[in-house]
Amino acid sequence: MFIALGALICIPLSKILMDAIYPRIVANVACGLNLHFEWYFYFMIFAGIMLIYFAANLQLIRRINKITPAVVLKYRE
Repeated sequence: MFIALGALICIPLSKILMDAIYPRIVANVACGLNLHFEWYFYFMIFAGIMLIYFAANLQLIRRINKITPAVVLKYRE
């Protein structure tokens, strides 16, 4: 839940900040760049974040489930 909420807040916020910062970074470069995102890009980015989160979470849970309580107690000391 916190990952989804953080992504929903940070994706638009990072786009706003990058739109404000980018022209200052390349002020003396003679080129143009379209900084507009289509509406579906935000959903694709959010889906990518959630996919990576669930894949990492699944791998970690599989690894934790392989550890037996005896091993945990053995390495506790």
